[in-house]
Amino acid sequence: MKPTPFRYPGFLSFALLRKTVTIARATPVRRTAPPRDRYRTVARAAKQRRVRRRLPPIATGIVWGLVLASAALIADAGATGVAQLGRSTGTFVAGFIPAAEPVGNLTVAETTGQVGAAPTLDALPQYTKDSGLLVQGLIPSFVRATDRKVAVALNGGAATVVPFDANGRFAVPLTLAEGTNQIVVSLVTATDTISSTKSTVVFSKTPPPLAVSSPKNGDTVDGSNLTVAGKSAPGATVLVNDRNVIVGEDGSFSDTSTVQAGTVPITVIARDRAGNETKVQLSVTVNGKPTLGAAAQVAVTLSNTTVKPGGFVNATIAVSSGGKPVAGQLVSLQVGVIAIGTAVTDAAGSAAISFAAPPNEGIAQVVVLAGAASGSALLTVAK
Repeated sequence: MKPTPFRYPGFLSFALLRKTVTIARATPVRRTAPPRDRYRTVARAAKQRRVRRRLPPIATGIVWGLVLASAALIADAGATGVAQLGRSTGTFVAGFIPAAEPVGNLTVAETTGQVGAAPTLDALPQYTKDSGLLVQGLIPSFVRATDRKVAVALNGGAATVVPFDANGRFAVPLTLAEGTNQIVVSLVTATDTISSTKSTVVFSKTPPPLAVSSPKNGDTVDGSNLTVAGKSAPGATVLVNDRNVIVGEDGSFSDTSTVQAGTVPITVIARDRAGNETKVQLSVTVNGKPTLGAAAQVAVTLSNTTVKPGGFVNATIAVSSGGKPVAGQLVSLQVGVIAIGTAVTDAAGSAAISFAAPPNEGIAQVVVLAGAASGSALLTVAK
């Protein structure tokens, strides 16, 4: 008979305990929240126990030193910028008053601290033939004050001081001197000059010179083309029978027109920039004969047959017909297809025209036309 195996009596209890633990883990546990008063008490205690971290004293000193040094550098840079701004604009900034510096014809305000405080002048002529000049203008509204007036000085002389009206307007009559006149209009107080405006006017009462070289009064002109040539002052305006004529740098001019046969009056006026005029009047007889035929000979001689680009060349022209010189003949010169100018032959049938060579290298043909006849010459342009 086999013995009965021994079974530990706690085996069942252990299995039961294990099962209970498993069930306990799977079952959520509800916890009761602490009372609100207790929560606040714990939070206050934690806040009191919190300790703030502070920099060591030496680190704090270094930080403050850097802050102060940066502030000093910024202030110095700002002062330098303000000074430069004051010098460039002439404005009163942070107590900086720059020296007076003219800008164009305007002296910037120094004591008002605002740009544009100078008097504004009405348009003045650059040139005039009248000695009397009325200078008028306006004072900006933001610089008008009861203790301020307008001072007008001519050519560095004593200034004429006048008040401006409620609208800031002023007017001062001046008598100009022959030549260039400098006018300075300033806004002033009893002791200081606030701002100034400068202007220059040229006064001239001398008429420009005028000489008509061709034709002469009473001449007889063949053909229907009439050329009037002469010389005035450089920069003058020339009119031939009310037609504007191009004037060269040396004051020379030439005008060609088609006229009817008979007596033709000619009026030439030279006017300078001040308005002074010189007038020459003459008349010629145009016979209306045919112009020079194609059988005539036109010889062209160049002072230089080789020239650098843009160099000046003088062309001498000789016109003849049947072996005899042709006087009073209109000739025109062109280089390639570019028309250069015209001239009239003298009693020897000769004329001269100067021109500038083309800007490009190569060979250019110089052509001269005289009525129905023509002549030419070759010009070499090389560096």
